[in-house]
Amino acid sequence: MATNVSGESQAGYLLGISRPNRSAPNTLALLRVNGEPMLMKQALENLWKNFEAEYGSVIGKTLALVNIRYDADASNYLLLYSKMNVSVRADVVEFIGTR
Repeated sequence: MATNVSGESQAGYLLGISRPNRSAPNTLALLRVNGEPMLMKQALENLWKNFEAEYGSVIGKTLALVNIRYDADASNYLLLYSKMNVSVRADVVEFIGTR
């Protein structure tokens, strides 16, 4: 139904360090100053919002994400400020059947 749909999320932290990890991004910080607390969840929600903006509502459809790709990037500035970016990209397929 759609290819290469993406969603992103980011957060900034004071007095900490962030690092991308294969399974999930990790941050150890004193205070989150902006962004969402659950970056992967927010990135997936943004992916679906981007899908709906281009292809319409998902209500009543049987959809699945396939070929999911996840990327994370961290920027650290002398332990004073760190920023974590998460991106999720996937293809969306629709299952159509007779009832």
